[in-house]
Amino acid sequence: MMNKAISKIAMFVVALFLTTCIQELTNEEENYKEESNVRQIGVVIPNFGNVYDDYDAQPTKVSSGKNTTRSAVHVSDDGMDYQFVWAEDDEIGIFPNKGGQVAFPMADGAGTQTAMFDGGGWGLKPSATYSAYYPVVREFDLDKNDIPIDLSTQKQKGNANHNHIGKLAYMSAINSTVNEEGQVSFNFNYLISVLHLKITVPVPGKYNRLILMASDNLTTNASLNLSTGEVENRMEQPLQMLELQDVTVGEVSEPLEVYMVIRPIDLTDKILKARIYAEDGSVYVISLTSRNYEAGNFYHSARTAVIDNSAITGLPMVFVNTPVLQSEINKTDWVDGASMTILLPDGTIDYSGSMQIKGRGNTTWNYPKKPYNIKLDAKAKILGMSKHKRWCLMANWMDRTLMRNAVAFEIARNTDLAWTPSGKYVEMVFNGVHVGNYYLCEQIKVDDKRVNIAELDLAATEGPGITGGFVFEIDANYDEIYKFRPTRSNLPWMFKDPGEVNEAQYNWVVNYVNEMEDALYDSTKFANREFADYMELESYVDYWIVNELTMNSEMWYPKSCYMYKDANGKLTAGPVWDYDWGTFVPNATSYFRGKDYMYYPQLFKDAAFVAMVKSRWATFKSDLETKVPLFIETTRTQLKKSDAVNIKMWPINNGQPNGDEKMSYDEAVNRLKAAYLAKLKWLDTQIKNM
Repeated sequence: MMNKAISKIAMFVVALFLTTCIQELTNEEENYKEESNVRQIGVVIPNFGNVYDDYDAQPTKVSSGKNTTRSAVHVSDDGMDYQFVWAEDDEIGIFPNKGGQVAFPMADGAGTQTAMFDGGGWGLKPSATYSAYYPVVREFDLDKNDIPIDLSTQKQKGNANHNHIGKLAYMSAINSTVNEEGQVSFNFNYLISVLHLKITVPVPGKYNRLILMASDNLTTNASLNLSTGEVENRMEQPLQMLELQDVTVGEVSEPLEVYMVIRPIDLTDKILKARIYAEDGSVYVISLTSRNYEAGNFYHSARTAVIDNSAITGLPMVFVNTPVLQSEINKTDWVDGASMTILLPDGTIDYSGSMQIKGRGNTTWNYPKKPYNIKLDAKAKILGMSKHKRWCLMANWMDRTLMRNAVAFEIARNTDLAWTPSGKYVEMVFNGVHVGNYYLCEQIKVDDKRVNIAELDLAATEGPGITGGFVFEIDANYDEIYKFRPTRSNLPWMFKDPGEVNEAQYNWVVNYVNEMEDALYDSTKFANREFADYMELESYVDYWIVNELTMNSEMWYPKSCYMYKDANGKLTAGPVWDYDWGTFVPNATSYFRGKDYMYYPQLFKDAAFVAMVKSRWATFKSDLETKVPLFIETTRTQLKKSDAVNIKMWPINNGQPNGDEKMSYDEAVNRLKAAYLAKLKWLDTQIKNM
């Protein structure tokens, strides 16, 4: 069918830019072969509806030269007439109201906006309607109601070059009919707009990337329904990228000039910025006009770039956009329709996708800087961490060092605890506003890459299926739906993952924990060490070591204390969690913080348990003495620039439990490190003397 589609191009006529009405196609029949079945097909590229100019002066005229490709924006003599034109290698796709598409290619006469094709015996039917689109997608079975629009890959070669944007000039014309002369005309409408940015950069040199950033989601992938002309967004994200190749600014007076195609978006009263990446590692930023960016318009902006303070920290950037204001997010309800994009320091995208978000934490949720839970729509690797849907954005507001949680996790990794959350430091931009340093980390969940136990079958009512796997949190907030307090200890046990169990599973767990406590607290059963049948004791030793070295007091209340149980397995301590409050403090280096709480007073009465503490401490001590201080120093270097920005945004109130809120960053880190080493030395002596 494609081979029959066209025999020759009959005529091209140039259309003026300022014509706002639909242009009629001239019918010069003498240029067509006289055949009874000849039908004519005309196409019109519209002028831009409006040209918006943010310049103080007129933009520089772009010389059109020879019209060899359509992928150029041609500018009139007054510098204000911007238009796309056809090229000799262009094609449009045409669909009848019934049947598949036909691709019509250009043959010659490039450089005009209006063209007329010989139908070549295609046999246009007066009873049919025809729709067309550009650029053509060469797929035989293409669905006319699902034509892809892809703006994700944009690449400009050379400063001020605009040859890349023509192939992104998506257009459509729907439901055209055959007239009395057997002609059908397609008067196209643009589905995109164009940004033309002239940027004064502080330093001459080579530039390799520009990233558009909005406080609403930009559309990088969409789908055109050629039956209705409507466009459905497929991929929305806070960022849109333009790769720059061989783009060099030779003098300070020479602007960096770029062209970028965008989908329409209303950013009235919202934020639109662009980050510019230089080859030398510098990152600059400009702010663009908040307006309704409408289809078919051309937008100029001339700006002076400045250093991007959110980028000078050298950390990855996390861009979160939500359909509601940040202040409207709570820790109870998931917010749908959010998105997250992670940008590495060199400007490459590590992750981009849609998600849900809600607040997290108990005490921490009431602080000025809010922490969040996020749930991706699909499992994904983030910043090199294992693939999963569930992640946390920890604010660390009260932690002057920003590293208490990370150091605690590093201590745990130097024991034999089965799994400890991984995390990465980032700068977060929330709805277009930089909100400072966050710790993006794994959430405690049952998974083969996290707490690697059997996934609970909620339908199971007997057998191994009611014995695991469970993740429990022992926490005085006692705010989960499924929870219980054992008879002897009255500790607040809660089902954390899954957060729902059936009656048989619930009753079995309650009975199991009560039996464990009976074995631990009944003198006869304790003497027989029956509690060892219920508890994975090595994990309880390692968990205790971490909490002593961090000087964590959470077991006092208790709060954020986790345990888990595999199917047919024993209760296991961990994973570790929540160490930003009252940890690594000098006044807690010479007494036990966890030995007298939870189940440990009873466990330390068992000689075999104490022997296990001595043995495991001897195994871990060397790494705890060397690797953890090195980690502290590495993290200090990594975070110093970020802290300088973050502390100005989020000053810490006096009277916080860590006691370092008014110190400089180095003073606070030095204090943390000294406290850790002092506690390690003291604990070493205590364990040897047990």
